[in-house]
This record gives sequence, C-alpha cells and structure tokens, in this order.
Amino acid sequence: MLQHFQNKVLRIITNAPRYTRNEQPHNELKVDTIQHHINKLATELYRKIPTIENPQVRELANYERLVWRRKRPKTLTLPPIT
Repeated sequence: MLQHFQNKVLRIITNAPRYTRNEQPHNELKVDTIQHHINKLATELYRKIPTIENPQVRELANYERLVWRRKRPKTLTLPPIT
C-alpha cells in the first residue's frame, strides 16, 4: 500500500499520465522504492553489527534460520560473525 501511494505521489509531482511506468518517475526524481530503501537499511544494519558493543544487538548477526520465523532478506549475503 505504501509503494502504491508513493507511485501515485511521484506521478502527481512529475505530472505524468496514469499509464506511465512506475520506474520512470522514480528515475527522474532519483527516489528509491520503499522495498529498495528497506533493503538498503537492513544491509547497513548488518554491516554495522560487528562494531556495536551491545551483546543483544550483536546476536542479530548469529542468524539461525531454525530459530527465526522469518527469513533474512535475500539481498543480505553477509557471512555470520565468528
């Protein structure tokens, strides 16, 4: 729903017709999609985990698929911290 709303707003801003592909206003305004932005934030978080001193946050890097109900995003291919 958020992505749909973002697409509508970008179309209004660029005064693009309804049949315009969603990528065009995103590219013209250099705005990421919601999903791409979330993936970038997640990737940045997992890269910063080794430098964080909080032990509970560091446990996020020890990702076990059997323990968690949801999978780690496919775009994250970082090795676990040892």
